[in-house]
Amino acid sequence: MDAIMSSIQGIKGTTYWYSTSSSGSLESLREDLGNTVITGSGNISHGIIPNSIPILSTTGNTTPSSNQLTSLASTTGLANGDYIFGVGIPAKTVIQSISGSTVTMSQNATATGTGDYIKLASDTDAGYYKIQSVDSLTQVTLVNNFSGTSTGPAGAIAAYAFGSYAASPSPRSVPEVQLITVGSEATITQNSYFFLNSSGNARLYYVWFNLNGTGTDPMPAYTNASVEVNLTTGMTSTQVAAALTAALNSTFNGDFIAVQQPTPNEVLVTNSSAGVTEAGSNFDVLLPLLLLSLRLELV
Repeated sequence: MDAIMSSIQGIKGTTYWYSTSSSGSLESLREDLGNTVITGSGNISHGIIPNSIPILSTTGNTTPSSNQLTSLASTTGLANGDYIFGVGIPAKTVIQSISGSTVTMSQNATATGTGDYIKLASDTDAGYYKIQSVDSLTQVTLVNNFSGTSTGPAGAIAAYAFGSYAASPSPRSVPEVQLITVGSEATITQNSYFFLNSSGNARLYYVWFNLNGTGTDPMPAYTNASVEVNLTTGMTSTQVAAALTAALNSTFNGDFIAVQQPTPNEVLVTNSSAGVTEAGSNFDVLLPLLLLSLRLELV
């Protein structure tokens, strides 16, 4: 932990982790601990982690600038809205759809997916090579050709690093996942709202509907954050779902990942961090609004 904080201080020039305020906070420290990924090549990056205990660990192929994850060895247990985590896959990427052994991702890959890392123990971290495949107990194929001097048949001591390491502030927890069903604009009254919490209940949101820009923020008690969804007269349930998706994906702290579903009046909402979280609830939005919690925490 001290080593990680020292590295971040060296990068940022400050003694605290990222915070939306100017002085840091325990809340931000805890969230950032859970959202820190340390890669095997020696880099430290701040980003959203996947489920602390993966739903599935498998292999597949990515292609730069493509959102297709192909040739998956298994898709057992996967569902739309689940996190995807791996080399070349941007933070906050989730599953949009699954077809056979191919998954469509919410974001394009940035690199061809590869495995872990290996180097001569005598080299610095800059000497790590990505492993393309493990061929046997004594042989691997590298993504790039080895540029050093051969050690000969006797070999040399090597150092191995996994592709990534992730920390979670709530061990054995997963992000809250909820399915929201909405109706058309005609079914939604001005200033109506429902409740939705960020990971660990750090922020207690009310999500309210503003019709034609003439609404008034209801500002209910016992909340500390809001999401405004702007609607116009005549919007269909599909358009309302699209507006809700855009609004939830635009929170200042990036607390939610919303994906409009193949059933177009449904929105799958995944909290962007793992943690014990109270399920959302409706206050006064008329039916057919429905909030269904799909996956709760493992504690």
